[in-house]
Amino acid sequence: MPLTLFHSPMTRSVRLLWLLEEMAVPYELKTMPYDSEYFDSDEYHGIIPMGKVPALYDGDQLILESTAIMEYLLGRYGPSCLAVPVEDTEHGPYLQWLHMAESGIAHYLAVVLGNSTNLPKYQVSEEFERYCRYQVEKC
Repeated sequence: MPLTLFHSPMTRSVRLLWLLEEMAVPYELKTMPYDSEYFDSDEYHGIIPMGKVPALYDGDQLILESTAIMEYLLGRYGPSCLAVPVEDTEHGPYLQWLHMAESGIAHYLAVVLGNSTNLPKYQVSEEFERYCRYQVEKC
């Protein structure tokens, strides 16, 4: 089986698991707990040099970043009704919204949610939280 998805529940890898199932593409699933110590370990870096999850191996090729993996899967293992073809006039907006989650909103949303629920690493000033809320609302 050429595809192997490295997955941790409650992470962005869920979107890849869902996509692979929707597309009925065969894959091997490597599920692991979300553990930052393990992701920083030599063992995991031997598998995924950047220590990231999600990660997808297609044969020997490693692809990182959830939306990039989504675009890769749709392009390589499509066609799929889940993708808008390049020749379609809606292809540009499709790519925009596909990548918006990561490039335009994820960081701001993490700060707002983390700060409002008192997660220590997300504590920011009121001014910066307002800025982040503004960015989320714009998206």
